[in-house]
Amino acid sequence: MVNRNNRFNFRFDIDKLLLIGAFFTLANDLVKLLITYQIYCDNNNKKNNQGLGELIEEEIIEDADSI
Repeated sequence: MVNRNNRFNFRFDIDKLLLIGAFFTLANDLVKLLITYQIYCDNNNKKNNQGLGELIEEEIIEDADSI
């Protein structure tokens, strides 16, 4: 015999699952955003370091020519 007073509210359980799924989706999107930003920063650093290396080479050549 089933006790009808102890029924679970399945709508509430589905809402909890949807909320948990939404949280994981947002967390996943945040991780993707952080990884993309890190790649962007790394590329900018590489570009700036290459430009700096070229400037240093030019200064070394100019210093060598002035000697």
